[in-house]
Amino acid sequence: MGIQDIERIAGATRYDTPPIIGERVLSHLNPNTVPSVFIASGENFEDSLSVASAAADMSFPILLVKSDSIPEATKNFLQKYDLGTIYVVGKQSSISDSVVEELKNYGPVEDKRGTTRYQAHTNVLYDLKLKPTSVTVAHGWTFQGMLASGTLAALTNSATLITNSQSLSDDVKYYLLNIQDELDYAYIIGGTDTLSTSVENEVDSYIKPWPQFRDGKKEILPKLRSLN
Repeated sequence: MGIQDIERIAGATRYDTPPIIGERVLSHLNPNTVPSVFIASGENFEDSLSVASAAADMSFPILLVKSDSIPEATKNFLQKYDLGTIYVVGKQSSISDSVVEELKNYGPVEDKRGTTRYQAHTNVLYDLKLKPTSVTVAHGWTFQGMLASGTLAALTNSATLITNSQSLSDDVKYYLLNIQDELDYAYIIGGTDTLSTSVENEVDSYIKPWPQFRDGKKEILPKLRSLN
């Protein structure tokens, strides 16, 4: 297939692999850069996947913890680097307060957990002051949309937003309202059986139209694209 070299990046457990990936991420940063990291639960998928595009945009490694303890591989990574900020992300029920307190031994901690997956996710976007011109919108209760759209979000510098199949949460609505002046495009990930047309219409209402003049006439270009 023309592939000359293949490197397997693997640890003994799900907690051992992210620090190895993190080493690769930091090796590509300017040596003068003070790195920051995301800490997410290794016991569910949505907490880490929902911040994957932000992690790519900011060059933040994602490290995993258990609900009530920090695995040794994660501790070793945190001890090795002089970190800027340790962002704890995900639901409050996913990572205990005791873990958050223990993380403070390794650097400055920003606790961005939320009572719901939607609040937790937008907490991160607000804190990083991400105001993208486009967003990807994926189902927050299944992994496929978030996983498949991660590369697209990174390449287009889009923020990934998560929702249920029928309506946007208040937290997501408030975030969209906050970035409305900049927002001019959205990718809806999946068909209407995954995200309904009502979700599409809600997202559409926050996107500014694209005026274009052709033959002296003003036209409005489409504002969003649904990816089925």
